[in-house]
Amino acid sequence: MANPPDDMSAFAGEIQKMAQSGSFNPFSLIAGETRFHSVFLAPFSPTLREHIGRFLADGTGPLEDVAKSLQQQGASAVDAQNQARQMFAAAQGMLVVVMAGDHGLSTIPQLNFGHLEDGYCDHAVLACGANFPAGPELRAALTELKAKAMGNTGWPNLIAGPGAGSKVDTFWLGLAAMLVEGLDEGFTSLSGAGLERVRDLAHWIGAAIRDSSRDSGKKLDEDAAVLTARCHLVAGEAEAAAGCLDHLLTEDADADGLAELVVHLSDAAIRQGIPVPAAAWLDTFIPKFETLFGTCYELRIARFKLMAAAAVSTERLLDAANQLFAANKKSARQDLTREPIWRVVVAPGATLETGAAAEAIGKPVTFVAKRLEQGTIPFHRQVVAGQPDHVRIPEGALKSWLAVMQAHKLLD
Repeated sequence: MANPPDDMSAFAGEIQKMAQSGSFNPFSLIAGETRFHSVFLAPFSPTLREHIGRFLADGTGPLEDVAKSLQQQGASAVDAQNQARQMFAAAQGMLVVVMAGDHGLSTIPQLNFGHLEDGYCDHAVLACGANFPAGPELRAALTELKAKAMGNTGWPNLIAGPGAGSKVDTFWLGLAAMLVEGLDEGFTSLSGAGLERVRDLAHWIGAAIRDSSRDSGKKLDEDAAVLTARCHLVAGEAEAAAGCLDHLLTEDADADGLAELVVHLSDAAIRQGIPVPAAAWLDTFIPKFETLFGTCYELRIARFKLMAAAAVSTERLLDAANQLFAANKKSARQDLTREPIWRVVVAPGATLETGAAAEAIGKPVTFVAKRLEQGTIPFHRQVVAGQPDHVRIPEGALKSWLAVMQAHKLLD
């Protein structure tokens, strides 16, 4: 591609400085000591493509801050808009610097304009910070990346750096393992300003594993399929997550082992606060599984837990409860009344204090308080750093809970 306008590389750096409040927040590293792991070139993620398209269409969205910052630096409103539009129109994809450490993965994504010329590479290093300790290593990796690109290497093989190794599929599966481990250990957050950055990385990992597997003609083994499915779930790609495990779903599959894997993925989705895509995935997976192996209560209760965590509508939750009772009435009564499966992990909407909740369901305050303690009534825990957890009862989820309790006579 032809070089962008002379000042385009400088504008690219403004992404790191100006988009802190939106869902494109590429320049904040996780706490703790990190090291330079690798760098790769990638297509735009769906989220970034959407944001760029919106900005080019009408100048709105999370990338508005780019034009605003240019205006603060002295450009007129019209010039700032035009300059920002030029930058995003010229961009062809992303250059992503990956940092790794004991606290998981973090990234420094930057717009790429279809080349890795010296000036652009200088800027890429500067964007990592004045005190970035791995400048020489990153420069060497960028030189290697440029050589690969000039040799007609394409996605997902455009990787370089000390953590890249010689095998593309091993590199991407390694990133998947580190991302999943960081999420499970609580080091990598799926909330706050870095949410979209984590989801973008999960998308790139999932897409790269899919594409490298397709190019090599190799099927994913069980461990690789699970890691990839979890990345797709983090990225909100339920259909792709289902596809990762669908190829394991054959007549000679270990049904119990496969169900256990699915339950693990579902539990992880709740811990990570992303129950909605996981529930959508199970909507398609369970019928396929049960066609081969018969009714599976474990998968149905996993789906119900996801739906409770997502505070779905009363109609949907009632239907899921009916399916539980159809599979195993005794276990359903036990799980719905005695197991802590009612925590809402999505934004809860309107909430109630204990007294108001007791009044809404026609029960004493002690009834509600006891079930809050047990986790057997819907609740949402708001975690604020340095403060005790703030527990509220989501009004909509409580209504759905009450409907399930009444429909199956679980309050008698």
